[in-house]
Amino acid sequence: MITTQIGTSQTFGLAGSTIAGMIADALGGDAKDFDVEGLESEYRTVVEGLLPANLFLAGDQAYGEAGVDYDLDDITETIATAVRNLDFWAIAQRHDLGADNAQPSRTAPSENR
Repeated sequence: MITTQIGTSQTFGLAGSTIAGMIADALGGDAKDFDVEGLESEYRTVVEGLLPANLFLAGDQAYGEAGVDYDLDDITETIATAVRNLDFWAIAQRHDLGADNAQPSRTAPSENR
């Protein structure tokens, strides 16, 4: 299958220029208390699962089959809405290393708008 770039993590409403950057911003100084690599991997898997059929993530880019007439506005809104409704902290909690430090603020990662 020949593919083409459809959008980036920013296209779909993820804050920051990359998924890793969004996670780092959300965790702030408490990142040391989390398996950040595992958190990013799970978050990417969840986001990829929200993509319409025939779309996939590669790094912070979304790709789809070349020659398909994708409705980017519809795809962007669908994914941005799903991402806004993701419970980031539920995913993060599964990667908490159990440190005795204070819990990070539970503010959802900001959106690009």
